[in-house]
Amino acid sequence: MSALTLLQVRWLLEVMLPLKTFTLEDVLRLVQWTQRRNHAVYLAHRKRREEEGCSKHLPAHIEGWGINGVVELYNSGSSKVAS
Repeated sequence: MSALTLLQVRWLLEVMLPLKTFTLEDVLRLVQWTQRRNHAVYLAHRKRREEEGCSKHLPAHIEGWGINGVVELYNSGSSKVAS
């Protein structure tokens, strides 16, 4: 018998391991944590770039995005994507 392929291992793991079902609250909490962590990393990198004399940063239309916009969009029932 030859070695298992990555796809075969994935099939086995999908059957053997219990799957986690996420609630809306779980997902929103995960998104919020990721947003905070990414922003902290962004600030650290921006600080380093400023100290090194670089002025490159995110465009203003991207800096304002966050979990509040996602929650508002979900609560409104709208299928529109923020632009």
